[in-house]
Amino acid sequence: MTAKKIEERQRLMSFLKCLGLEHLDPQDAEAPDLLLQSGDRTVGVEVTHLVSNRAPDSDNPKQSSRVFDQLVSRILAQYEEAAGPPVSASLKFADGLRVARADMERIARDLALALALARPPARTTI
Repeated sequence: MTAKKIEERQRLMSFLKCLGLEHLDPQDAEAPDLLLQSGDRTVGVEVTHLVSNRAPDSDNPKQSSRVFDQLVSRILAQYEEAAGPPVSASLKFADGLRVARADMERIARDLALALALARPPARTTI
């Protein structure tokens, strides 16, 4: 096991411990980094960390991060409400993107609906 994989596992286990879920046994994978299984559900976990120093006269990265964390949480809640199929999705927000709090529900609803209606391409085996 590589040093990077050990660090990813340690970070995830620390997070799971905070949630009282340390009984879960993550399985090594790649893209996502680890897989968690509980009952008939499998969740892929990509372990990342953000290093961002605030530049003079720029947005506070911690505040921006909180806004986007809230947006992602709302997208997930809307997606679950729409009973979308299992999906693996990554969101990347463009640097400097601004989201007004008043627009968050609409954006979350629209993105969740787009995910729920998306149909993955058929897999073919050769």
